[in-house]
Amino acid sequence: MEAQRKLATGRLQNFLISKELAKHGVAELADPLGRSTDIGRDVYMAVVDGSVEELLTFEYPNAPTSAEYLSISWREI
Repeated sequence: MEAQRKLATGRLQNFLISKELAKHGVAELADPLGRSTDIGRDVYMAVVDGSVEELLTFEYPNAPTSAEYLSISWREI
């Protein structure tokens, strides 16, 4: 509901949910990702063991935003 920067359609790269929320199932949360043409494709979905907020607000080295850091990290896996 809140974003640090303006969101643009077609720019969602990372879909993160907490482990606690994932225990209740992710199908209902992920369904709109595949249905909306505004979201784009190649979205990484991850379950975070801990706080999603902490993961996104952490100051990552050599990356201007947490989203860019996570996208680079996931491509290396």
